[in-house]
Amino acid sequence: MGKLSLKNYAYALGESSVGLSLMVSPHPSYPPLEMAHYGMWVITNKYENKDISLWHDNILSINDCSPENIANNLITLCQRIEADPMSGWEGKSHIEDYVSDAPLFPFIEELCELLQKSADF
Repeated sequence: MGKLSLKNYAYALGESSVGLSLMVSPHPSYPPLEMAHYGMWVITNKYENKDISLWHDNILSINDCSPENIANNLITLCQRIEADPMSGWEGKSHIEDYVSDAPLFPFIEELCELLQKSADF
């Protein structure tokens, strides 16, 4: 599919059931989290001390990234979807505020006011 617009990316997630997103750095990697929160089953890998399978029930973190192991895990997840197409929506997030409407930075208005005051000098 190549690079997608944000709108098309969201559409693709909504139309998918299984995802594969491997980490190549210790950054926590948002795509597997986004996929899991869209009800997808996701395969990713552990990276050093990062194991994001602890963050959502739908994420499977593997140690062995061989093509055979990845293929076997994809087959297993596809079979799970065939048996129960809604199973991905049963998974729970373990990040309390991942999909929250609460302001991420509640102090931002106060910060802007302070900066505005200092700019008035």
